[in-house]
Amino acid sequence: MPTVLVVTGPSGAGKGTLIRELVERVPEIEVTVSATTRERRRGEEDGREYWFLSDDDFLARIARGEFLEQVEYVSGHRYGTLRSEPSSSPIPAHLRAWAPSSRPCARTSVLPYLTT
Repeated sequence: MPTVLVVTGPSGAGKGTLIRELVERVPEIEVTVSATTRERRRGEEDGREYWFLSDDDFLARIARGEFLEQVEYVSGHRYGTLRSEPSSSPIPAHLRAWAPSSRPCARTSVLPYLTT
């Protein structure tokens, strides 16, 4: 079973700093790119900061089982990790890291094997 490292915390807590430090020390770690329904900000690129999806596309992907986990925040924006993210990597599963966004949420769904 793959090991998944979840780095979570409120905005400004240092998630990005921690992840950069981990990758610097263990370059084999893969950091996945989350999908979101929020608007792209200036300078952001699809597939680099996030996979930017419409709400309809996000919901369709949920229905097709394309997410490892997903959450809808109280803001109405959705975030999640696509199954294709970690599985497409040549990096060994035990060296992968996952860094979801961390804001108060209304609902979340995480597959059971990720929490065991």
